[in-house]
Amino acid sequence: MSNLKRVFIAIPISQQLQSEVLNWVEQSSLKNESAIRWLSGKNLHITLVPPWETDRVDEIVEKLLTIKHQSFSEHCTSISFGPNEKDPRLVWATGNASHFIQDLRLKIYKALNRQINSRSFNLHMTLGRFRPEAFSHFEIKTLHEKINWELNVSSFVLMQSHLYKTGAEYKALQEFNV
Repeated sequence: MSNLKRVFIAIPISQQLQSEVLNWVEQSSLKNESAIRWLSGKNLHITLVPPWETDRVDEIVEKLLTIKHQSFSEHCTSISFGPNEKDPRLVWATGNASHFIQDLRLKIYKALNRQINSRSFNLHMTLGRFRPEAFSHFEIKTLHEKINWELNVSSFVLMQSHLYKTGAEYKALQEFNV
C-alpha cells in the first residue's frame, strides 16, 4: 500500500472571510446553478504551491519550519468565471498579488527545492467548480463583480487533498506562522 499523499501549500482563510464568501454565495444569482459545486468555508484557501504527491511529509514540514516572513495583507477585488472566460470551469475571487505574497511563495519553493512555475502567480480563491460543458446551460454568461475581501496573512498551511466524486476535501496537516 502506498504512503503517497497529495499535498499543497496554501494560505488559510479566516472565519470572518469565510463568512463573507458564504454570504456572497447565498446572495449570488448563481446560487441556484445546480452544476456549480460550491466550496465549503473550511475548504477556501489561496494556493501558493499547487498539489503534488509525496511520501515525505515530515521532511516537508522540517523545511517549511525554516521559513521566516512578515505578516501582510492581500485583497481579492473581483469575482468572475475562470480561469479562462471563454471556457470557464470555476467561479473565483481574484486580486493583484503583492510583492509580499510573491516573496513568501518564492521562499517556500526554495525551501522545498522545487522549480517555481514559469507562469506568473495569479492570486485567486476558488469559490465553486463546474464542468466546462455545463457552462452553456448557465443563465448568466458573464460575471465581473467588484469586491473588497481582505486576507490578513499571518500563516501558511501544508494541506492534504482528498479527491472524491463530489469534489476535493482538504485537511490541514500543519500550519506555519510567518
